[in-house]
Amino acid sequence: MDFGSGIWTYRELDEAAEAVAAWLAPTVAPGDIVAVCLENSPALVAVALAAARLGAVYLPLGPRPPAGRVAALVGELPVGCLITGGGEAAPGTAYGPGRDLRLPLAPHTALTLHPPQDRPELPSATRSMCEASFYAVLTSGSTGTPKAVGVPATSLGNFLRAYGVAYGAGAGCRHALLIRPGFDAHLGDMWPALAFGATLCVPSAPEEVARSVGALVDWFREQAVTHTIVPTPLAELLFELPWPDGLALRHLFAGGDKLRSRPRHPTATVHNAYGPAEATVLCLTHRLDERPGPAAAEGSADGRDEGAPPIGRPVSGVRIGVIGEDGQLLARDSIGELVIAGAQVSLGYLARPAETARRFTAPPPGFGDGYTRVYRTGDQVRMRRDGVLEYVGRLDQQVKISGVRIETAEVEAALERAGAGAVRQAVVVPVGGGHTETRLAAFLRGARDGERIDVTEVLRGSREWLPEQALPAHVTVVETYPCTANGKVDRRALAATFRSPGPPPRPDGTDRTPVATAPTDVTALVLRTCEHLLGTGDLKPGDNFLAAGGTSLTAMRLIHAVESHCGVRVRVSRLLRQPDLSALCRHVEELMRDGRAPQATDDVTERTGPLSGPRTSGAMT
Repeated sequence: MDFGSGIWTYRELDEAAEAVAAWLAPTVAPGDIVAVCLENSPALVAVALAAARLGAVYLPLGPRPPAGRVAALVGELPVGCLITGGGEAAPGTAYGPGRDLRLPLAPHTALTLHPPQDRPELPSATRSMCEASFYAVLTSGSTGTPKAVGVPATSLGNFLRAYGVAYGAGAGCRHALLIRPGFDAHLGDMWPALAFGATLCVPSAPEEVARSVGALVDWFREQAVTHTIVPTPLAELLFELPWPDGLALRHLFAGGDKLRSRPRHPTATVHNAYGPAEATVLCLTHRLDERPGPAAAEGSADGRDEGAPPIGRPVSGVRIGVIGEDGQLLARDSIGELVIAGAQVSLGYLARPAETARRFTAPPPGFGDGYTRVYRTGDQVRMRRDGVLEYVGRLDQQVKISGVRIETAEVEAALERAGAGAVRQAVVVPVGGGHTETRLAAFLRGARDGERIDVTEVLRGSREWLPEQALPAHVTVVETYPCTANGKVDRRALAATFRSPGPPPRPDGTDRTPVATAPTDVTALVLRTCEHLLGTGDLKPGDNFLAAGGTSLTAMRLIHAVESHCGVRVRVSRLLRQPDLSALCRHVEELMRDGRAPQATDDVTERTGPLSGPRTSGAMT
């Protein structure tokens, strides 16, 4: 592992994993959940290996997960312990006093183990399913609490075999550990490198690298990364620019959300990757330079000139089908629900037998011999005549925000819970799309007519249960809801109350946005970009970015626009610390004065050439 400030050999990683396993052994039994609240780091990898050695189930939660989510695990799953950074308290009150471990190798990372306060007796079926799982990941649940997907070692093994054959992983390759823990793609970053003897590259400042195209490209170049998974929103920002030079990249996988753009003349092989957690990281891929076969449907002959890139074909060991509302297989060129079978299908949802039975069903007639179950994805797709799948949309109210699957019912339940009796009903709908990022809008109805709802307190309380991506960007208190003809809440009418703003300033020069060279230019650029990103038309310099609905994803896109048009480098942490937009503008102006500001005669195309070489033309802070 190469983590910037040092390197661990495989021998040193083995020693660290052995030390962690010995530390965990008195507390953790085979089949126990090891919940891990760490950022990507050498220590996190050592914990994952230690859990595997003990036969425990690695459950990555990422740093600072919502306390309510963490507490809910104890009553439902056999949680052996929760691990945080050294000296950090466990989220909530469900876990007891910590026990520390200091890894002997540099960096001298300290870890703290927190046992649960109580270990209730669980059904034998839950225990058996956990014992059969190699790792687990949380995904949003329609009942108001997240579900844990249990994935066996055989499913991960098939993914690794298919990956190794198709993408040439092995000694001499350098894999990025970029995806934040808590998402199953994080396993797709980590395990191929470990399984095939490659170097695992860990950013020393993961938040900065994952939120800025400039920082990401610089890190790729410094680390000579050859294989990486990049979240779709960040990949699309990269694709807006000419392909960077000087990279060692061989394979880049864009995944987590619907991909809507393509790179310009990449020197790496770029793949559109699809894979729900229930089918183990990545089960379909499409090379963006792949030409369709002669049997492709009319109108999708190349896919370059119209429509979003397809999600491709299944990897080795995976079989797919498209079914209609009656559960029967559909002919090619028809739109239906994607079902997945084969070696990568997971065990199901831990401690959720009814939900497992609903989503993991018998194969449809004619699916093929040797398959006993399929996973119904809920995704609408169309299989072209050449066998390539195109993504169409969802069959239910599940949405993706920043690549995270979110059930609006879970958000509604969290808002009502946080309302402490003041909120009679919460309705959450996705808004945006097109030129804007999809975000959530919540409509709250009070328990008693005329009673005030403290929206700030409701949102604060809901953070105990929801990840950042599931927090509504807009909250409106209403007296009544519009209804459809059959008396149900008209969600489309609620979503229609939000207007869709025009496109933001483009870094490729097609809108000929003037270069920002003066304070008024910077202010106009920031306000216009924020109005686009946040879906509002009335922002003022004194408004706070986060209070107006900004998130880490919208911050990433704002930084991209500022860097592209102002020729400076802005850290996301500095952006989020600014009290208002005017302070952000002053910060950007200071960077422009300290570095080389773009000249008034520069045009946008010249200014946004390849992100190559040291960015000496701008200041970084």
